Amino acid sequence: MKKWLVINGSPRVNQNSDQMATFIRDIGSELGDQVRVIKLSDQVLATCKGCYQCLKTGSCTTKDDQAGIVDQMKTSDFLVLISPTYQYNVTAQMKTFLDRLFSQYEFSGGAFQSRLGPGKKAMVIGICAGDEEKSMGLTIEAMKLPMEGLDIPVTQVYRYFDSRQTPVRSSGKARTQIAIKMMEMRDD
Repeated sequence: MKKWLVINGSPRVNQNSDQMATFIRDIGSELGDQVRVIKLSDQVLATCKGCYQCLKTGSCTTKDDQAGIVDQMKTSDFLVLISPTYQYNVTAQMKTFLDRLFSQYEFSGGAFQSRLGPGKKAMVIGICAGDEEKSMGLTIEAMKLPMEGLDIPVTQVYRYFDSRQTPVRSSGKARTQIAIKMMEMRDD
């Protein structure tokens, strides 16, 4: 049994990102895996203060829900980050979460290592109301680069366009494509 952690950056309820997270939860269950879904808007997350205390202590000194999310990341095999596109980028909730992952870099001996542990893989999913690549802007890269910086290879990327005209819940194709990507991640 593999462990998946889905981190949903959308503040909206029962919309496209939630539906995508439901697809992943259901597909994972069908595969016999454990899938946990965290909706960032349901968490208490403060913005990074830029205090650099994490470099000294090994963890963020701000006491909120980020530490619990990081603990779940450490015990997961696969991470899935989902964000709708807001102003050509990830949501404020996802950006706050990603900024706070700075605490998971271990800077010692002139190089950095990830405190999240080895052997993880990630998938990033961007959802956009626009119908072309430029409408998504930096959404994918904003999630992908922090994962790769923490030595978590992003082995799957999924871009869902035109969500206003074709909501995720109406797209059997999206569910099929996500299932294929999840199986590919498991088989790598």
